[in-house]
Amino acid sequence: MDLTTMNVIIAGGTSLLGSLIGAGLAFWGARRGAKIQSEVSEKNIKNSMEIAKMNIEEKLIAENKISWDNETRKLISKFIRQCFDINHGIENVKIIEQKKKLSVDPTISAKERKQYSELSKEDVENVKQTMSILADAMETMTEIRLHIFDKSDVLGNQLLDAFVNAEQHFEKNETIPSAELAQLTELSRNYFERQWKELTKDIN
Repeated sequence: MDLTTMNVIIAGGTSLLGSLIGAGLAFWGARRGAKIQSEVSEKNIKNSMEIAKMNIEEKLIAENKISWDNETRKLISKFIRQCFDINHGIENVKIIEQKKKLSVDPTISAKERKQYSELSKEDVENVKQTMSILADAMETMTEIRLHIFDKSDVLGNQLLDAFVNAEQHFEKNETIPSAELAQLTELSRNYFERQWKELTKDIN
């Protein structure tokens, strides 16, 4: 084998070896790239699942908060309506009590005393209705206390104090003074407004 042939063989072998090494490196690089891409994809999928899970949990929390706040607003609104109804009912009861006093008043005629002693069906119905509304209002108040339970909530505690004052008037068979009823209404409006701001802040 002459020198020229030897050089051709060596050159061919070197070229083939270089091609094989190049192909091997390309294959390894492609395989490595595919592995990295697969790992990245898996991480992305995992992150997406975690984000989706977080969004679901946040959504559930938000929905529960909305439901809780709505129920609280309904209860407070219901109690305020009941306060107005009870005020009206107590006024009617006071009229009936006055009639009872007049029915035994010796300074008026027997005929008048007899008239005052006879309660109309409307009078009886008014008393029953007022007692029923009072019982419902006490139940509503209990539910409100269960909904406004944060002792650090200054506005919530002020609202509860106003409700307690209303209860005390009813227990004494007294109407709630207009000023106190107006304060109760205003505190409720402020409480609703704060709830709404907190809710919209969480959504945004």
